[in-house]
Amino acid sequence: RGAYGVTYIIKMRDAQGNLLVWFASNDPQVKRGDKCILTGTVKAHSEYRGQKQTTVTRCKLVTA
Repeated sequence: RGAYGVTYIIKMRDAQGNLLVWFASNDPQVKRGDKCILTGTVKAHSEYRGQKQTTVTRCKLVTA
């Protein structure tokens, strides 16, 4: 819980195995292993603890 409320950290892998990280203000209601279609905006490419990742924002998820 931060100054602006709860933040959900959603980590996903795309079909090529790339790591995507989304900091969401609302619970996206997806479970581990769900296959989803994601639309959003790439915010940054970075590395965290030796793992390359892409941070995305303004996302919408639809379970496939």
